[in-house]
Amino acid sequence: MKSLIKFLILPCLLLNSLFSAEIYTDLLDFARLTSKANNIAIVTDESIHQGEYYFIYQDEVKITISMFRKMLEAKNLYLYKKDNFYYVSSQKLPDYDLRRIDLKNYVVEDVNKILSQFDLNATYATASNSVFFRADDYIFDQVKDAIAKIDKSLEQVTFKLTITETNLKDIKDLGTNLQGLLKPLNHGDLAYYINLITSPYITNSNVIKNNDSAFFGILNFLDTNGITKIISSPVLTAKNHTEVYFSSVQNIPYLVSKTDISNVNYQKTDSYEYKDIGLKINLKPIILSDHIDFDLHLILEDILSQSSSFTPIVSKKELKSSYSLKRGDVLVLSGINKKTNAKQRNGVPVLKDIWLLKYLFSVEQDSEINSVLTLTIQII
Repeated sequence: MKSLIKFLILPCLLLNSLFSAEIYTDLLDFARLTSKANNIAIVTDESIHQGEYYFIYQDEVKITISMFRKMLEAKNLYLYKKDNFYYVSSQKLPDYDLRRIDLKNYVVEDVNKILSQFDLNATYATASNSVFFRADDYIFDQVKDAIAKIDKSLEQVTFKLTITETNLKDIKDLGTNLQGLLKPLNHGDLAYYINLITSPYITNSNVIKNNDSAFFGILNFLDTNGITKIISSPVLTAKNHTEVYFSSVQNIPYLVSKTDISNVNYQKTDSYEYKDIGLKINLKPIILSDHIDFDLHLILEDILSQSSSFTPIVSKKELKSSYSLKRGDVLVLSGINKKTNAKQRNGVPVLKDIWLLKYLFSVEQDSEINSVLTLTIQII
């Protein structure tokens, strides 16, 4: 039986080697085979002597246009596309036709990246939203097909931001009264939501899924009852791969330089610059099929003290991070501690608020306010 199997296998191997034999052909027959395999018309320049060029290829391999072009270039021959046919020439054509592609959307940067792959220089026409470049028919078709795939309007996403500030001293002073205030809410995730805002370090996750209405309902309740304060709640819309910016700041003067010149005529020169101090947020989304990735850059600056009118001491906290959310999810970023100094006048009620009398019946004291800032980001 084994000898019979060997007897059958040997003829099969011989037949396979015969059918995959190398073919030796001239340019004319090679062009005919390529034309038939790709259902296109190929002509040769009359200046080419057909008998001077021969090609070797495997019979079982289908010759593509790219393969045909490469094999011609190895013989110093060139393939060009003209209208609906190809032609072979022994000369490399120096000039190309001027081409124009009208864009439906503003995708110039992406178009330039495609053109750079073909080593093409292009000119962009602002008035018509078109690109102009020189190329032969073959290159033009490839460029046109590639641009058609990326010439689409950019998707966009909406970020709903809520920025809150909670005075930690107020929470501590409320004590057991806080539980009484929160009792009417009677929500299963109440403790989890409260901890997200005030004590994020004891929670396991800071992403809320499929229950945003309950979270924002509790947030509004806390704001209404003075437990926390909603500072700002902007809604930002950003295009795909495009940065969007929001800030809530104070524009304060800084003393940059001070010059005193003592001579016959005394001169004093002060130079000032203005700087934005506060909260700054940058978001850059990448819209994918089933979720949104985005980069977040957050800067929080606070004035700690001012030794003089124009030399403030400022603290700075900065966060750079990337996140991935589905539409409807809420990301809660808390634990951003904030410390500010404020002047407070304590004294006899009513009298402490009357001009001149307030200096007799009250005293002004510096107080330090410790609070926690919370940023929630929802993708809608």
